[in-house]
Amino acid sequence: MASQHLTLIFFGGLLPLIYLAYILGRNKAGRIRAQGAKMHSQPDQYGWFTAVYTGLPAIAVATTGGFLYLLDWEIIPPSLLVSASLAIGAASLFIMVRSVNPNLAARNRVEGFIKGMLLFSSFISIFTTFGILFSILFESIHFFQMQSFWYFITGTEWAPDAAFLEGAGRAEARSTSA
Repeated sequence: MASQHLTLIFFGGLLPLIYLAYILGRNKAGRIRAQGAKMHSQPDQYGWFTAVYTGLPAIAVATTGGFLYLLDWEIIPPSLLVSASLAIGAASLFIMVRSVNPNLAARNRVEGFIKGMLLFSSFISIFTTFGILFSILFESIHFFQMQSFWYFITGTEWAPDAAFLEGAGRAEARSTSA
C-alpha cells in the first residue's frame, strides 16, 4: 500500500481517537465534579490531558517505525506499523480515561507537555542556526584555502563563477567542459 494511503489511514484513525479521548475525559471529570468531588483542574483540562496522552504514544510508535523504515530497517511492515500504532492509541485512550480522578493534576501535566514541546522546538531552531553557521564557516575556510583572502578583498578581476568553482575545488571540471 502506498505511504500516502497509510498516512491517511493513520491520521484518519488517530484523530477520531484523540477527539473521543477529549470528550470522554471531559465528561468523566464533569461527572466526578457533579458528584461533589473537589477537582484539581477544570473538566476541559482533563479532556486535553486524555487527548494529548492518547495521541502521544501512537505518534511516537509511528514516528519511530517511520524513521527505521527510512533507514531501510524494515522491522515491521508499514501497514502493520499503522495498525499497531492505532492499537496503542486505543489502549492509551482506555488507560487515560481510567486515570481521570480528583487527585490528577491534569492542568500541570498538559502545561508541562506544552512547555516541553516549546523547549524542544527552540532547541531545534538553535541547532538549525548552528548548523547553518558551521556550514558557512567550513565552506569559507575551504574557499580561502583555495583562494587568497588578500586577493579576494583587493583583486580587480570579476569572475564570480570561476572563483566559486575554484573555491569549491571544481575549477578543472569547468575548464574541461567549456
